[in-house]
Parts: sequence; structure tokens; C-alpha cells
Amino acid sequence: MVRGMENLSCEESLRELRLFSLDKRRLRGDLLVSFQYLKGLVRKMRTNFLTGLFVIGQRIMVLN
Repeated sequence: MVRGMENLSCEESLRELRLFSLDKRRLRGDLLVSFQYLKGLVRKMRTNFLTGLFVIGQRIMVLN
């Protein structure tokens, strides 16, 4: 908790501190890893459609 921001909601605190939500940070990370794979910077990629998991390197993404 940041002093002086006790009365703000989580979203308002993030906005005031100019930070992104966890969902947006995860999406950004997933997009970066996907770009790295497309550019050939990541060697391993596996997809398991039965479980809905998409693995690039060490990251695991859930397919929707």
C-alpha cells in the first residue's frame, strides 16, 4: 500500500502510479514471446490442443 492512497481502489491506484494491470502485463509478455518466436529468437514451441496449452520456451499460455 502506498501512503496517501489507502482510500483509492486498485484500478485508481494503478492509474495514479501510471502502472498497468496484471492482465495487461501478462498480455504484453505473451505478445513479446510470440513476436520472438515468429522472428526465430525462441527455439522451442509445443502446442497441446487437448489440454489447451500453448508452450513457447518456458512460458505457458492457455488457448481460448
